[in-house]
Amino acid sequence: MKPNGKSPFTSDYDEKVMFFRDVSPGPHETQLRFRLIHFWEAWNPLKKTLIGLEMLLIDEQGTVIQGFISPGCIERYLPKMKLGSVYRLNNFYESSNKSVYRVSDHAVALMEL
Repeated sequence: MKPNGKSPFTSDYDEKVMFFRDVSPGPHETQLRFRLIHFWEAWNPLKKTLIGLEMLLIDEQGTVIQGFISPGCIERYLPKMKLGSVYRLNNFYESSNKSVYRVSDHAVALMEL
């Protein structure tokens, strides 16, 4: 994941760009552009296991959304993640976000595919 360059989050063609306010639960085959505000590891305190990597993302319109990377993909993306950098994500999945785990006002969370 390189800021403003080629990475697993970019493509050689420029698709229609979607904003966070336009997304709904389910898979999407479009592009999101966002800035990485903050990220942290989410752990299960009882089992002492890593649940995944949680993120706060902001789009060009100022909408903040929560993101998630599964434990199996953390090693692939974490070394390339830099706070404040702008990224492009193609083909993603939006899932409903339980209010107890919600860290942003948006009702859905962005997950990598």
